[in-house]
Amino acid sequence: MIKKLKRYAAVAALLWLASGVAQAKVDTGVRLITADQPVVVANDKALAVLRIQSPWSWTSVFLMRLPTAGELSDYETAKRAAYDKAGEKAGPYDNFVFDYQGVPNFYELPIKKAKVRGEVALMVAELSPGDYILYGEGYSGFLYECLCFGTVGFTLGGGKVTDLGTFLIDKAWEKSIVPELTGVSGLGRIGRMDYGLFAVGLRPAQPGDIAVPGLDPAKIATAQLHAIGPFVEANTVLATRLAPIDGVLRYDGGRVIDVASGKEALAN
Repeated sequence: MIKKLKRYAAVAALLWLASGVAQAKVDTGVRLITADQPVVVANDKALAVLRIQSPWSWTSVFLMRLPTAGELSDYETAKRAAYDKAGEKAGPYDNFVFDYQGVPNFYELPIKKAKVRGEVALMVAELSPGDYILYGEGYSGFLYECLCFGTVGFTLGGGKVTDLGTFLIDKAWEKSIVPELTGVSGLGRIGRMDYGLFAVGLRPAQPGDIAVPGLDPAKIATAQLHAIGPFVEANTVLATRLAPIDGVLRYDGGRVIDVASGKEALAN
């Protein structure tokens, strides 16, 4: 399973290494619908609605779409060809890195491109339909914290609008007043030993959330969230986990528990 997730990460054509940190490039795989653009639901695309509650304008959220079997096969074919061409200097196959120009599957949703700006930013993103992982929190375009120790997954359907809720961010070294983050903050000096650790959570969609201008609320479905177990991501500054979510995600020590099924979400 670890090898499978490495392939997922490697297929992301938007990933590149800069000082050992993943950064998203401008691409055609995601279209962020900004304030001056109408919201149109295309049959071959999915719309994701996400609010970001953060005091910092540089904040972003990263999503990863799980590649299809065909995309993984194309990636393996390209990797094998590049590996054979590299010859003896290539090293072990599993650790071989090359510039893959395949279908993008790693996306950044930055506050600066929000549909609505304010204390809570409203993001509306047009993406390819598929299964997704809430992957991490970003800083000025870089993947600052991956949710490597526990997060959630969801499906975005073609021709549909899915509300993911509100992504919550606060300082982990101080006690947060955000209810969902209270139990994962107040770490003191350990939260600022090298880089500042941020507490992150996801509040599922609820009545009273910022609405999408020009879109009938009856056409928006609430995301069906499920737990995602630990995974490996080397190209990040820090690794953390999403705060527990009632009815969706909890932890038993280092074990990630999918509440709906009562089962452990195993390492990927």
